[in-house]
Amino acid sequence: VLEDDYSKFPFGSFRFINASDKNLVIKISEEQLSLSIGETKIVKVRPSAKDLGVDIGSYVEEEDKWQKGYSSMWGHRENLRTLVFIANDPNGGIRTLRFRESGEIE
Repeated sequence: VLEDDYSKFPFGSFRFINASDKNLVIKISEEQLSLSIGETKIVKVRPSAKDLGVDIGSYVEEEDKWQKGYSSMWGHRENLRTLVFIANDPNGGIRTLRFRESGEIE
């Protein structure tokens, strides 16, 4: 069960859940965070002034080396929050599943 409290997971933020069997590093915009196996972290990210989105990348620890696992540009706004599951891909590596919710900013 995931806690869904707007005060802890507010609009304008991302919640990352590492459901893979790998240690990860996530780079999003100017932020960088490490995620151990099974760990969850929430990060507030300022949207781009020109609404171009935010750069996102994940790096996977493989045999004591960091390998790029995912890289993209995601749309982001102040009234949007994004839940991100990072899981093992059945074909190898990792996959990223995201769920977005928009709403009113209080």
